[in-house]
Amino acid sequence: LLLRYKSSPPLFQPLYHGHSLAGLWTETWHSCFASPCLSLAYKPASKLLRRMGLPEQAARAGGVMAAFAAMAAFHVHGLAPLVSNDGLWRIWWFFLANGALVVLETAVWGKKKHWVRTLVAWGVEGVMASWCIRGLRIPQGVGHVTWGDVCGVGGR
Repeated sequence: LLLRYKSSPPLFQPLYHGHSLAGLWTETWHSCFASPCLSLAYKPASKLLRRMGLPEQAARAGGVMAAFAAMAAFHVHGLAPLVSNDGLWRIWWFFLANGALVVLETAVWGKKKHWVRTLVAWGVEGVMASWCIRGLRIPQGVGHVTWGDVCGVGGR
């Protein structure tokens, strides 16, 4: 309720609606982060890069990478009490690789939808997410994590 109001879009669209990597991250996955990523990372970075004389496409690519780097930092910070250093590095690489692949995918496909693009996106995301999650090594799974573990309060 704190993040949504009655007429706001759902936080997650059904995953099968993802038709590309770009579409997965902008339209399907966790829509409450779209606006902060745009306003805090993408727009300032792309604007700065344009002012520095980079072409529009390069400035947009830099903005995309800035948005994914911001989300990586957010996730690493939030998961630092629970995840090993190896897992935190995997999270960084997961987000940065997704950013680079979104830039590459957009350069190749533009805004065109195609079933090959969808299959590639699903395959790439499945492999990268599996690699990242395997490296987190959260003992006994996330279901057994307590607030004390997260906040560092209480003894074990």
